Amino acid sequence: MIKINLRQLLNERNITQAELAKAAHIRPSTVSDLCNNVAERFKFSHLDAICSILNCDISDILKLLK
Repeated sequence: MIKINLRQLLNERNITQAELAKAAHIRPSTVSDLCNNVAERFKFSHLDAICSILNCDISDILKLLK
């Protein structure tokens, strides 16, 4: 199972979901789905934009749970 840690990263950086959505040009509902761990798929371009904005790596956002 893969866990998405986006909500935690946003909290650490004091960035709202709306601010991230606007900066990354991603629909707010997509950011919400990622934050709530209900996203079943996403575009790599979205992940790239999120990593650039949050100055992080993919491994900071996605965690493989065993």
